[in-house]
Amino acid sequence: MELVAGEPITAFCDAQELSIPARLRLFTQVCGAIQHAHQKGIIHRDIKPSNVLVAMRDGRPSASVIDFGIAKAIEGALPDHSMHTRLGQFVDTPLYMSPEQSEGSGDIDTRTDVYSLGVLLYELLTGTTPFGRGAFLQSPITEMQRVIREVDPPRPSARVSASTPSQPELAASRRAEPSKLASLLRGELDWITMKALEKERERRYEAASALAEDVSRHLAGQPVIAAPPSTAYRVRKFVGRHRGPVIAAAIVALALVGGLAGTLWQAGVAARERDAARQEAARATALNDFMAQMLTASDPEAQGSREVTVLELLSKASTTATETLAGQPEAEAEARTLLGNTFRSLGEVGEAIEELERAVELREQGAAGETRGHAVSLAALAVALQSRGDYQAAVPLHERAIRIVEGLGDAELETLGVLHYDLASGLQRLSRYEEAEQQLDRSEAVFARLPGELPGRRGKILTERATLAKDWKGDLDQAEQLYTEALETLRRSDEPWLVSDGLNSLAVIKASRDKLDEAIALHEESIAISRRVFGDDHPTVATQLENFGSVFLKRREHARTLELLEQALAIRESVYDADRFPVARTRFNIGVVAAESGDWQRSRELIDSVIPVFRQHAGEQSVEVATGLIYRGRASEWLSSFDAALRDYESALAVIDSMGAPSVPLRLNVLMNLTRLHCRRGAPQEARDTAALARSLVDAESEDGKAWVGRFEQSLGFCASGG
Repeated sequence: MELVAGEPITAFCDAQELSIPARLRLFTQVCGAIQHAHQKGIIHRDIKPSNVLVAMRDGRPSASVIDFGIAKAIEGALPDHSMHTRLGQFVDTPLYMSPEQSEGSGDIDTRTDVYSLGVLLYELLTGTTPFGRGAFLQSPITEMQRVIREVDPPRPSARVSASTPSQPELAASRRAEPSKLASLLRGELDWITMKALEKERERRYEAASALAEDVSRHLAGQPVIAAPPSTAYRVRKFVGRHRGPVIAAAIVALALVGGLAGTLWQAGVAARERDAARQEAARATALNDFMAQMLTASDPEAQGSREVTVLELLSKASTTATETLAGQPEAEAEARTLLGNTFRSLGEVGEAIEELERAVELREQGAAGETRGHAVSLAALAVALQSRGDYQAAVPLHERAIRIVEGLGDAELETLGVLHYDLASGLQRLSRYEEAEQQLDRSEAVFARLPGELPGRRGKILTERATLAKDWKGDLDQAEQLYTEALETLRRSDEPWLVSDGLNSLAVIKASRDKLDEAIALHEESIAISRRVFGDDHPTVATQLENFGSVFLKRREHARTLELLEQALAIRESVYDADRFPVARTRFNIGVVAAESGDWQRSRELIDSVIPVFRQHAGEQSVEVATGLIYRGRASEWLSSFDAALRDYESALAVIDSMGAPSVPLRLNVLMNLTRLHCRRGAPQEARDTAALARSLVDAESEDGKAWVGRFEQSLGFCASGG
C-alpha cells in the first residue's frame, strides 16, 4: 500500500497555528474524502485525528484519511464489533463513537461517520473532544456508553469559555485573541458542530458532503442550514426524565419548542441581510443558552438527586432571566413570553401575567419598534388575561397585536389568523356577538390563503361558530351540527387537547338537548384525554368536570353533580385567588345545585357572592351576569321575596336585550321565569303577555321551538289553576 506521510490533523493545525477559517477549509477536505468512501459503499467507522494525516503538498496543507481496517460495507452484512472488544486495540476510539455505534448492535449507517466528523470538528475548534479525555476514558465501559448515548456535550463556544486556564494557549494556536475565540465559535459554528453531534441520526446532517457544504457556507458568509441544535431534544429528554413527578412537563416542551421555532424563523428571514442575521443569531443563541440552563436545573445529575418540579424550574428561570439575558432585552422578552405561556398552560395564571407584562414592557422599551415579537407578547398577555376572566382588558391588546401583524405582510398570515380567532373568542365571552362573528370571518379568510388543510385551525373556528349559533342565534340544530363537524375535523389533527376540547363542546350541546347518554360518553372521553395530556390538577380538567356535572344535574343526581363540582373547585382554588372569575364560576354552579336540591337560602348566598366577580371580570353586559341574576332571582322567588326576584329577572332581561340576541335560550329562560313569577304574584295578564312575547321569538315549527311553546303553555296552565 502507499505510504501516507503527514501528522495527525490536530497536531498539524496546532503546530502551524492555523486560524479557524484555515482549519475549517482543511476539515472540508476530510469530509470530501469520507463522502467519496460513502459513494463507494464504505463506512469508515473509526474517524479520529490519528487516522487523518496532513502534510504540505505544493505549499498547501493536504489531508488524507487512512486506516479503513474496521470499515464496513454499507450494504454488507459484516457484524459490528462492540466497544468492549475494541477498547484494547483502539484506545481513543470511544471519544469519537456515535451513540448507535457505542451500543454495538451493528445498526449503523453513513451518519455514524458524520457524528465522528462532528467530534473531529469539535476538537479542531476547541482543543478537546466533547466529553474530554481523562475522566471519560477512565470510566467503566458502561458509563462511557451511557454518556455517549444520553449526555449532551457543551457547545464549542461554551467549552472554550469554560477552559480559562488553557485559553491563552488555545487562542494563540488558532490565531485569535483569547477574548475573541469564544465569540468566533458562538452562533453558526456552534450550530454546525452540534448538528453533526445530534444523538438522533435523523437530526444530523444526512451526509458528509452536507456537513462540508454548511461549513463552506459559513466561510462564504452565507446563511447556514444548521439551527441551534438541541434545545428541543433536551426538552424531550427532560420530559422523559420527569414523567412521574411532572407529567405537565409536556406543556413546557410545547411552549419552549414553539417559541424557539418562532425565534429561529425570524433569524432565517433576517439572514437576507447579513448584519441583521448576526443580530438575530446572537439573540437566538442567548435564548438557547437560557433554556439550556433552565433544563440543566432540572437534572438530578447536575443538581443532586432531588427531582425538581416544573413550577420550581420555571420560578428559578424567572428569577435568573434578568441576569442571564442582561443587555439583551429582545431575548429576555422572548424568554419571558415563553415562561408566561408555560405558566398559563400549567394553570399558574398570576405568574403568567407577571411574566407577560414584563415581556411587553421590554418590547416597548426596545428600539426595534412594533415587531412580530411585540405582537406575540401582546397576544400572549391577552390570552392570559382571558384565562383569568379579564376579557375587557384583553380586547385592546389583541386589537393592537392584529394591527402590528397586519403591517408585516403575508409572511405572518398564520399568526394573523390566530390573532383574529383569539379576539373573536374574547368578544364572544363579552357577548359582543356580531363583532365576534366578523373576527371569525377574517380568521377563516386568512387561513384559506395558507397551504394545506390545517384541521386544528378549521376545527376551532367551527367550534366558535357553533357557540355563536347557540348563544347568539339560539339555533341549537345548527349548533349541534357545527360542533359535530368541528369534532370530526379536530380528530384529523395531531393535537389531542383540541380533540378533548371538541368532545367537551359537543357533549355540552348534547346535554342541553337532553341527549344525556351521548353527552356522558363524550365527557368521559374528553376528560380522559385532558388528564393524560395536562395532568389531574389542570384548569382544563376543572372546566370539563363542571360540564360533566351539569349532565348529572339534568338527571337530578345531585350528589354525583356536587362530587364533580367539588373536584373542580379544589383544582380552581389551588390555582386561582378566591376573587377570580374561574373560582366564582364553580361556586355559582354549586349554588345552582343547591337550588335544584331545594336549599334556596344557600343558593342565594352563593350566587349573591359571585355576581360582583362576574361584573368585574366579564362586564355588566355579559352572559355570566345575566345568568347570575336569573338564578339569584329564582332563589329569591322561592324564598317568597317576589319584589327582589322581579328586579333580578328584569335586570337580567335588560342585560340580554343589550346583547342584541332576542331569541337566545337565555332570554327565553328569563321570560319563562317571569311568566311563572307573575302567576305567583297574582298577575295572570302579565304572565300571558310575557308568554306571548316568548312565543313570538321562536320558530314554532322546529323541534326546539315546539318544546319552548310547550313549556310556556305549561306555565300558563299552572297560572290558570291558581297555583
